Amino acid sequence: MNSPTSFDAFFLRATGMEPYRYQVRLAEAAALPGAVEVPTGAGKTAAVVLAWLWKRYGAAAESRTATPRRLAICLPMRTLTTQTALAVERWIAALDLVRRPSVHVVMGGDVDDAWLGIPDAECILVGTQDMLLSRALNRGFDQTRYSWPMAFGLLNNDTQWVFDEVQLMGVGATTSAQLDGLRTTLGTMGACRSLWMSATFEPGRITTVDHPHELDVFRLTPSERAELTHLLDASKSISPLPIPDGDDLRAVAAAVVAAHRTDSRTVVVVNTVRRAQDLYLAVRRLAGTTTTALLHSRFRPADRAGVETQVLSRAWHGILVATQVVEAGVDISAATLVTDLAPWPSLVQRFGRCNRYGEFSSGQVLWIDRIGSGAVPYTESELDIARTNLAAAAGAAPNQLAIVPQADTELVLPVLRRRDLIDLFDTTSDLSGADVDVSRFIRNDEETDVFVAWRDWSTAEPSAVRTARDEADTPGEEETAGHEAAGQRRGAPDAKTAQPQRHEKCRVSISDARAFLKILATRRESAWRWDTRVSEWTRVTQAVPGHAWLVSPGAGGYTADIGFSLRSTDAVPPLPPGPAGQPNEGDRDDPHTRLSREETIAEHTDAVFRELVTIADRSPAIGAEERASLLRAARWHDAGKAHPVFQAALHGGTPDPSRLLAKSPRNTRYSRPSFRHEVASALLAMREFPQEFLVPYLIAAHHGKARLVVRARPGETVHPSGDRVILGVRDHDALPATDLGGGVVAAPLVVDLGPFGLGGTNGARGWSARASELRDLYGPFRLALLETLLRAADWRASAEVTTA
Repeated sequence: MNSPTSFDAFFLRATGMEPYRYQVRLAEAAALPGAVEVPTGAGKTAAVVLAWLWKRYGAAAESRTATPRRLAICLPMRTLTTQTALAVERWIAALDLVRRPSVHVVMGGDVDDAWLGIPDAECILVGTQDMLLSRALNRGFDQTRYSWPMAFGLLNNDTQWVFDEVQLMGVGATTSAQLDGLRTTLGTMGACRSLWMSATFEPGRITTVDHPHELDVFRLTPSERAELTHLLDASKSISPLPIPDGDDLRAVAAAVVAAHRTDSRTVVVVNTVRRAQDLYLAVRRLAGTTTTALLHSRFRPADRAGVETQVLSRAWHGILVATQVVEAGVDISAATLVTDLAPWPSLVQRFGRCNRYGEFSSGQVLWIDRIGSGAVPYTESELDIARTNLAAAAGAAPNQLAIVPQADTELVLPVLRRRDLIDLFDTTSDLSGADVDVSRFIRNDEETDVFVAWRDWSTAEPSAVRTARDEADTPGEEETAGHEAAGQRRGAPDAKTAQPQRHEKCRVSISDARAFLKILATRRESAWRWDTRVSEWTRVTQAVPGHAWLVSPGAGGYTADIGFSLRSTDAVPPLPPGPAGQPNEGDRDDPHTRLSREETIAEHTDAVFRELVTIADRSPAIGAEERASLLRAARWHDAGKAHPVFQAALHGGTPDPSRLLAKSPRNTRYSRPSFRHEVASALLAMREFPQEFLVPYLIAAHHGKARLVVRARPGETVHPSGDRVILGVRDHDALPATDLGGGVVAAPLVVDLGPFGLGGTNGARGWSARASELRDLYGPFRLALLETLLRAADWRASAEVTTA
C-alpha cells in the first residue's frame, strides 16, 4: 500500500482518528525535541511514535537519513509497557508499510531480544527502565551475559530514546541524562538522541554534570491547549477519604466500598504491594456482589495478563486495587479514584486516571493521608509538598493542577560517571563469579528485582551442588545446614533443565528476595540459578538484581489471586512448559556450533562474510576503515576452529583432517572444559594483521566470552610440561593450514600464548592493555557496535542453514 503524503493522513490511517495540531507540529519539525511536556491523556505516546515512523517512512529522504533507525521507548511501569507495545503494533499494522519495523517487548519476565540480530533494520523497543537501562549499561537484566555487549552497542548508537513519564523514574532519569551526555563526549556511530516526556516536566531531573545543556522543550501553544479543552477541564473534585487513620485498612476498605458508584469503575492506588494485597482482601470481603480486582508488579505474566485484559476493558465495572503500576499513562478511566498520599508528580499522574476523557459529568478524587512509617516508600518532605499542593488545588482537572506552584526538583543520586561507564565495558566476571551491580543507577535499591519461577524438576538427575562464595547475604550456620540438607535431599536441577521462561517468572523486589532466601532455609528448600562459570545450576546465597531463580513448588511464596507473598506457604502449581527459552550456555558451552547438518569452516565463513557485507551496506555510519577491518575479521573469525580439540568435538570424537568443520549436529563437549576456538582464531589474526589490532579483538569478542580480558578459567592449570593453558588453548598446540573461503588459506600455526600474558611478548604490550587502548580510541559505544555487527552476521549465517 502506498504511504500517505501528509502526516495528517498518515496519523489517520494508523489510529483511525484525526491528529491534534500539536501532534502534527511535532512530526513536521526538522527533528524530535529534547523534551515534551503535554498533559496526561492527550496522546503523547502516539505523537512521538508516529512522528518517528513518519520521519523514517513518510517524510523526505533527508529526514529519513537523519532519524535514528531504532526507537527505544523506556517506561517506568510494566503495565504501561504492555499497553504501549500493543498500540504500536496496531498502528504499524494499519499503516501497512512496505518495510515494517519490528516491535520487541523488553520487560521483566517477557524479554524479546531478537532485535540484537538485526542491527541494520528499523525496530521499535518497548521496555521498562530496568531492562532497557541495564542493557544500555552493559549489564542487561534477565539476559545472558554473553549478549550484554550487543545490546550495549545497539542502544548507544543510531537509536532514538524516549523516556516516558520521566518524573517516575527516580535515579533512572539521572542515568538517562548522563548516558546522553557521555554519548556526545565519547562518540557514537549514527545519531543517538534522547527525548524526555512528562505532563509535569522538570529540567532539574536531567541536568547533570555531563548533561548540563538546556533542552528544547516542546510545549502546547494557547491554540493547541484550546483544542484539548474537553480533556484539560474535565471535572474532578478533590477531598480526603473520610477516615481517621489511613493505616486502618478495614476503615479504608469500608470507605472505598461506600464511595464506589454502581455500574462504574473505582480505582484505588496505594504505595506498596503488601498494602495493596491486604487492602484488596479487605475490600473483597466487604464488596458483596461488586466485582473486585488486584493489580501490581508481583504476578506471573499469565496471571497478571488475565487481570489486565479484564480491567483495562472500558466495559469493566468494579473496584480495582492497584499499586503505582496504573499511575503512568495507562489507558484507564474511573469515576472514582482513591489514592494514598504520594509525591506531587505521582499524584498528578494518578489524577489522570479519573474522568480521563471527560466521559462523566464529574469525577471524584479521594486521598488518604500517610504519616510516619506509612510514608514508605517516600519521604516526609515529599509528602509535605503534596499536602500543601492538595490544599491549594481547587480540583484535579489538568488546567486546575497546572496553576499549582511546584517546588524545584533535585537530581536523584547516585550519578553515573564516565569512569563507571568505562569500567562497565569489561564484561568479565571476577573469579568468584560476581559482577558490578548497576541497580543503583537504575532504580532505588528497594525497587530492583529478581525473577522467580516455580518448577518441579524432581524427575531430573541431580547434579553436583555448588554454593557461591559470597558471604554478604549468606544465611547463618543453622540456616545453611538446613539449606544444604534440602539441596541434598531434593537435588539441584540437572544441567539440561531449561532456564526460567518468560511466562514462569514472577518479579520479586530485592528486599523480599533476601527475606525469601531466609524463609526457604527454614522450609528446607533452596533457590537455584544457572552459573555460567561452571555450566551448572548452583544454589543461591545472595539476591542479585536481574538474576533468575528456580524454586520448587513446595517453596511456597505465591498464589494466583494475590501474587508473590512471603506469607504464603501453599504449594505453587508450576506452569506448563512454553516456547524454549535461552540456552543453558556457560563458559564451557558452545551451543552456536550445533546445526542440523555439517558445514565446513570455508562454507560458514563465506556465509558470514556475505551477511556482513549486507549489514555494512545498510550501515552508512560505518567508515571505510572500520568496514575493511570488519570484513577481515569475518574472514578470519573461525580460523581457530581447525584446532584438534574443536574438530574432535564436532566430529563426535575422531577428527577428520580432510574435512574441517565449523558446524555439526554431532557436537560433544570439548575434551578441555573451557576451550574457546576464538582464542586460537585471534592468535592467527594477530600474526596476519600485526598492525591492525581491531581485527583480532573483534574475532576474540565474537561470542562475548573473550573481550577485554583473556585469562584462564578456574580449574585451568599449567600443563605438566610447563605450557600455559588459557581457555583450553595450550602453548605449542598445532593448527593445520585451513581454507577460510574466498580464496584465503590460513597457514599452519604453533600456538604461543605470550600475547595474553600481563606483560605481552617480544616487547609488545599484553592483550588487555591493547584492548583498553582500542576501547579508548574508538570509544566504548562504537567499539561495542563493531562487535555487534560481526556477531549479528555470524548469527544470521548460522540461522540461514539451520533446519527445523
